[in-house]
Amino acid sequence: MKHVSKKFFVLALAVPALLASCGRVHGNAIDAKCDALPEGAYVYRGQQSAKKVNFYSAVMYTLRDQAREFIGKKAFGITKGMTEDQVLAKLHEGEAVWGHMSSTSSAGTVYPTYYLYQHGYTLGFKTREEYNKLSADDKKKAVIGINQAQYPDGVDMLMTGTIDVSCGFMDTRYGSAFVQKDGKYEGNENLFANTYTVGITDPIMNDTISVRAALSDAKREAIWTAFSGATTDGDIKTEDTGAIPTLATPKLPTKLTKPPKTCMSGSKSKTVKTSRSTKTRNTRRKRPRMPTRKSRSNSFLLTMPKPLKAVPRNSSRSSTAW
Repeated sequence: MKHVSKKFFVLALAVPALLASCGRVHGNAIDAKCDALPEGAYVYRGQQSAKKVNFYSAVMYTLRDQAREFIGKKAFGITKGMTEDQVLAKLHEGEAVWGHMSSTSSAGTVYPTYYLYQHGYTLGFKTREEYNKLSADDKKKAVIGINQAQYPDGVDMLMTGTIDVSCGFMDTRYGSAFVQKDGKYEGNENLFANTYTVGITDPIMNDTISVRAALSDAKREAIWTAFSGATTDGDIKTEDTGAIPTLATPKLPTKLTKPPKTCMSGSKSKTVKTSRSTKTRNTRRKRPRMPTRKSRSNSFLLTMPKPLKAVPRNSSRSSTAW
């Protein structure tokens, strides 16, 4: 028998155990046939609210039990009429894996973490390794989480059974899958029919444009008017509809003072070779005379560019209709 390295042998034993921990997941939950959604169930199709708002929310959703069983995963036993706390308890008992974004993502991590905190899971997301090392009491305060990279990945990871819950802006099923041109789930109604919402977070403030507290009311009004017009829906051919103007190229100074070709190293003369000839210069020279205040301001005057107009946010993230 040929010699097999110890490292390879250990890896060979570990791979089947790793695969076994993933369960017998197969297929895609998007193909499952689930019962019809209850009347009045939340289904988003890009509807816009009549009222303008300055916030959006994060949503956390999971597969319905019929869709989980379709791909070979164990049902959580979540039924209609359960409270949020009861749903979260079922997910926790089943050691559900939550897909989240990086630590700086408001909708993908920050607000879902706060949502969990409000419901008693004060330790938030923990990796599987971290979770297994916790005491029995601390495990009751944590959930298992992994990074889902991008929102479209989160949708796909949920549908293929890699994760059990996905966190994201409201609503990633629509914005990151349903309307993605030539995407894997484009136009597929089962994105909503085969999933249900676990919870919706508190409102998340949109990005803001802040000004100094000492700024006059007139200037504040002018800034507000300018940016409100800049974010109006439209195109680059329509005035004041969010088109970005071309920036004027700043004029740089045309005359620059050349530095002396000798170093200041005492009062002795020092020979300096130039491209034209060899000359002897006194190294202790007066510093070059700087331009006067008037000439400096004129020579360094820049043409200020026009202010940028903000690009409008995805309207599906800044309005809710449910």
